[in-house]
Amino acid sequence: MIKYSINFLVDQKTNINISLKDSLDELNPCYEEDIFIVINSIRIPIASGPIYNNLQALSEKLEKSLKNELPLHESINQDIGYLCNEYYNDDTDFIEKKYNNRFLWIGYDNYIWEFSSKDQGSTTWLYNDREGKIILEITPDYPYFFCDPKETLNYIPYKEWIQLYKPYLTITLPKIVTKKWLMQIEYIIKAIEWYKGL
Repeated sequence: MIKYSINFLVDQKTNINISLKDSLDELNPCYEEDIFIVINSIRIPIASGPIYNNLQALSEKLEKSLKNELPLHESINQDIGYLCNEYYNDDTDFIEKKYNNRFLWIGYDNYIWEFSSKDQGSTTWLYNDREGKIILEITPDYPYFFCDPKETLNYIPYKEWIQLYKPYLTITLPKIVTKKWLMQIEYIIKAIEWYKGL
């Protein structure tokens, strides 16, 4: 049963939703719940794990975007989600940097969240375009990179899948919306920290 619903409104038909089975004052930093993008009532999972950590990650990127500190690397000359899938398919022509003792594609400077299941995956990105506008993009991930084709139901070869690639969402976030999201996040994080006396 849903006791509390957190919604970050994108527009009249789109929002980021976290449905909680507990009330807000019962949450702790380890409380886990999936995060969804809801587009025209269609729910697509975009993150899993502790909502405390996920909201902190979103807050960090939103703060940077307001200061125009999230440009795409100059090598990202196509859709960021498309290139991310190409990177995992063959990383030989991609610029990498070190993130937490692991080398990854430079596009992860703009990474917020990812979600992965047996037949579905997504990554959420935030960046400033050349005009300084704040762009939120949610993109599908090829779900079968680490699967055995013979043992995977509904398996689709990468070359076929990527031909149909299309972002789930690419939208400009007005600064006033970005600031409202930050206020919501601050309220929720303070509630969680108060519960644990952090």
